[in-house]
Amino acid sequence: MGQYRAKRYKRYRKTSEEKEEEDKIEEAYGIEWMDILLDIRNYKNKYNYILLTKQILEEIGVNKPGIYRFTLETPNGEKIEIFREISKIGKHVLIIPKRYSDAQYVKLIDFKEYTLEKIIKQLGRLNEKRNIDYKITKENDTLYLHLQNYRMRVERYGLKAHSRALYLDVNIKITPMRTLTLRINIHDDNPELLVKRGKEKYTKIVEIKSTKKTASLAYYDTKKRGVKTIQHINIVSMEYYKKYSELIRQIVKEIDGYDFLKVWRGVRVYEYKLTDIGKNLIDYLLDKIYKDYYIERKGFGQEAKEIKEDLGMEIASNFLTSMGWEYKEKYIIDPSSRKGFDLLAVKDNIGYLFEVKITEPSFRNKAIKRAMDEIRKQAYKMYREFIDTLYPKIGYIGFIVITFHYSWRSLNEYKVYFWVERYEKR
Repeated sequence: MGQYRAKRYKRYRKTSEEKEEEDKIEEAYGIEWMDILLDIRNYKNKYNYILLTKQILEEIGVNKPGIYRFTLETPNGEKIEIFREISKIGKHVLIIPKRYSDAQYVKLIDFKEYTLEKIIKQLGRLNEKRNIDYKITKENDTLYLHLQNYRMRVERYGLKAHSRALYLDVNIKITPMRTLTLRINIHDDNPELLVKRGKEKYTKIVEIKSTKKTASLAYYDTKKRGVKTIQHINIVSMEYYKKYSELIRQIVKEIDGYDFLKVWRGVRVYEYKLTDIGKNLIDYLLDKIYKDYYIERKGFGQEAKEIKEDLGMEIASNFLTSMGWEYKEKYIIDPSSRKGFDLLAVKDNIGYLFEVKITEPSFRNKAIKRAMDEIRKQAYKMYREFIDTLYPKIGYIGFIVITFHYSWRSLNEYKVYFWVERYEKR
């Protein structure tokens, strides 16, 4: 690494006072004249920082953009490691922890570039050396995340430097419509695997279990103050899910229109016409998900619920387009966790937000009440400000409740319950 003197102390000593000051610094640090010595500065009593100029970066050999770990040393010998993304060879700020406020200077003693390839090799070595339960591999320009014996394709990834930490974020599909974000917190010998559970919140994974077709991630849920409960995220291979997503698409193709029946308690009721093939397919789908998940695969109830929900979303989207709406988007707010308004549609350049429920006929009334309560709560309490950002302007909110026939019940109903009201921000 090259050597460089902090700008505050001039290379050429012009006065005896300057020479005396520099000698004191050298004695305190045990440094040579050309060591890289950087002032600790303060910004409005909010944080401390040092400045890496273009001249310093070029002098030490940082000559291309990337993510780097800089190692600093305080006068008493403490080491500080800071990650920073160098987007261009220019002026950059490194934030110094507040506990080093008393130190006037730090010495830059080392730097290391971090690339995706180096991180993959590092995790691979740790996987063999310390037997951690996860690693990343790259095959033909495609990334894969390995959770013990289970391998998943990475949809998207990103490296992020954040002061004292370096993160590798990966997105994986855990169902055909649901994406999960996992974060690997990079430390030299102690990486951590975390899962994104909210808009910005990450929770540490405490246990991984897997087979060649499935995986389960466990984490502590602390919604109740002072109480820790284990929650599980279940992941199923796309090959296992493929038959269900194909069935759902085929069922929607077998819908032959929607007939208006009546207005019931302010709700418009339509009957959707399924061909005999469609009825057989929907019966088969429902029988299979309950057999595969509720009976044979205990603990995967949430996945069965999501498959049924996917069917409801597809029928609802098809219904709206058949009635003259232009379908725009699913799961407004956070598609990866299925949070927010279920559907956004447009008609006559006016936006409509919908809550969607799919249920068997005997639970119809309960589903309607829940759908109405949820859409009003979201529109008028939870996401009031978010609605103002949508285009075109939202003029109505409503719900779509879909009922279907269970082959093992003496019910034969395929109906859509449709309701809207004008949205007036309170």
